[in-house]
Amino acid sequence: MNIIICIKQVPDIEKDIKITGKTIDESSDFVLNPLDEHAVREGVNIKEKMGGKITALTLGPERAKQALLRCLARGADEAIHLKINKDCNFDSTAVSVVLAEKIKTLPFDVILFGSKSVDTNSGDCGIQVAKILGIPCIPEIIKLEIGQGKVVAVRQVDGGEETVECSLPAVFTCQKGINELGIIPLPKIMQAGKKPFMVEDLAENISSTSEIVSLEFLPERKGGLIIKGSLEERVGQLIEILKKRGILEG
Repeated sequence: MNIIICIKQVPDIEKDIKITGKTIDESSDFVLNPLDEHAVREGVNIKEKMGGKITALTLGPERAKQALLRCLARGADEAIHLKINKDCNFDSTAVSVVLAEKIKTLPFDVILFGSKSVDTNSGDCGIQVAKILGIPCIPEIIKLEIGQGKVVAVRQVDGGEETVECSLPAVFTCQKGINELGIIPLPKIMQAGKKPFMVEDLAENISSTSEIVSLEFLPERKGGLIIKGSLEERVGQLIEILKKRGILEG
């Protein structure tokens, strides 16, 4: 079973993020996208049951090496870094094309993504890769069972769950509930640097279909308004406030 896991390095949202112009400043802390780490764990689960090889793949600047090393520590067998000189904020379509073209050169049965990244939150990269490759895609899965010639996945939908079957090869994007990560033992972290690690330098003539025109933090939330008095008085005050703000007419 040849398993490819496409990952992304993202800003650490648990720490302070700095913005310079239209980009995240390089002095910010970056980590492996959390949902991508669940995809890696699911790839390991599949390998433990079916055998095979796990390849972690990413497009990114030099610092993205650290995210790939975490994948290797988590259980991937090899890593491929499609390296660019800096983070050029390519949109998901541009990234999907680059990833798909590389995947075409590799053997694959299962391709895993996190369902979305914490920076752009678009959640469509895996779907676009599947479209380019001409293979099935089941997004936002919380359970995956692979048998002989058939795959059964459970995915989250509004108000419940949906069970979907497909054939391989296929793409799956993973939700948080698909597995438990656990702590990576120190020996595996130390051994990660000894695993195969391929780097391909890419020319930065990748074409994006969209452009970031501005990037800024959300304004701080203002304190709430407390309305006092009897029920009738509070209702009357609320109506007047809504009228003054143009939310209600009359």
